[in-house]
Amino acid sequence: MSKFAFVDETFRDPSSSATAYYQLTALLVEDSEVSSLRAATVAIAPVSGFHASVLANRGDELAVEKMLQHSAETGWHVVVVSAEHHGIGQEVARQRCLATLLEHIDQQKITRVVADSRLAIVGRDPQARNKYDLATLVALRRQQTVSRHLTLTHESGKNEQLLWLPDAVGWAFRQQELRGRGNFWDYVSDVTTVIRI
Repeated sequence: MSKFAFVDETFRDPSSSATAYYQLTALLVEDSEVSSLRAATVAIAPVSGFHASVLANRGDELAVEKMLQHSAETGWHVVVVSAEHHGIGQEVARQRCLATLLEHIDQQKITRVVADSRLAIVGRDPQARNKYDLATLVALRRQQTVSRHLTLTHESGKNEQLLWLPDAVGWAFRQQELRGRGNFWDYVSDVTTVIRI
């Protein structure tokens, strides 16, 4: 039976803050549970959709807490965080996190990875930045550090609602790390592996 990983990013650019980080958060779930889990996730989310930081900034932390409670019951989560990326660039930090995450989840027999799509900042190719992720996967396959059966696709959170779950977990981790607000992280800490690189 195949397994999925749904991956969301969180980051703070070093140009805007002394506390820079890059983070990828993944939900690991059995293929057979994807459809029912997606339906349950949509059912508890606000009608407008879900993005933890947007909802929290609007003062709707209750919606975030509901998603975290749901996340705690759905599967296992993995957070890979680069605590510092001054001087190496955001893309390098992302690809280091992604390589670590792909190696870890490959060991968990994950066969399909769905990452939140990143639109191109400039240029006509909307997949320009996503291609860096695919290049990292190809490199890992060549090095034989992940299975050749591991696949990676990109979807928008608007089209793939299961990306909302790692979004919530990643946000909760940052609240704990940056603000000492453990009340959100407490919902999911027991079902989450944290890898610091």
